[in-house]
Amino acid sequence: MQIRDVGSNLLYHVHPDIGKKLVGAGLAVEIKHVGPYHPRQMSWSLVANHMPWPVIKASCPCGSSNELTGPTAHITQKVGHCGIQEAVPKDIAARYDAIVAERKVRMKHGRG
Repeated sequence: MQIRDVGSNLLYHVHPDIGKKLVGAGLAVEIKHVGPYHPRQMSWSLVANHMPWPVIKASCPCGSSNELTGPTAHITQKVGHCGIQEAVPKDIAARYDAIVAERKVRMKHGRG
């Protein structure tokens, strides 16, 4: 949900529950999109040297940023931005899988 702050006229992307509370309290006004809404392009990166699991970083020009980590983060977790939930891109997921697999082999052989 996108809202406009009444006091400063700044725009924010917020969770709908929070936005409804702010609008209800008179602190913000909901911004309604006219016509088709096209989410902004996410920027994705992978921090491979983070332990024990790599970290997938995602950020959007709307201000949303997230870090995903864990043994199956690249498969099970999604990033919320611009009113949508977006899965990890296939190329980032493949690199994440390769790093986790390599670490498992090293740990099995005592080089972890």
